[in-house]
Amino acid sequence: MDQNQKEMIQWERMLPAEFRLAFEKLPVVFLPLGTVEWHGEHDALGLDALKAHALCIGAAKKSGGIVHPPLYGGMGGLDKPATVKMELENSWENYLLRPWLEKMCGEFHRLDFKAIIMLTGHYGHN
Repeated sequence: MDQNQKEMIQWERMLPAEFRLAFEKLPVVFLPLGTVEWHGEHDALGLDALKAHALCIGAAKKSGGIVHPPLYGGMGGLDKPATVKMELENSWENYLLRPWLEKMCGEFHRLDFKAIIMLTGHYGHN
């Protein structure tokens, strides 16, 4: 790789050869997660996943690994406009999220990743 070229770490932007190279260096996948919800008039509705994605990119730049595109979904959400509420207990959303993440992890295992690092940008007020 030419010294002027940046090493590619974002899965969705990689060419197959770049994916193979990054995987051979460190078979670790970062999976950023976040909700789509109200954060006030001053912040993006997708802020949670955007934060997690940026942190995963920073970690992969330092350590190696491949950053999967962010997955939007998860628990939480206020009763505000433009918020996709995902309740934690006994809801159909919860029955969708867990199998979705289990399937993703199964695929990462099938691809022979040695570690999966999931990071959510969603957290409570405290």
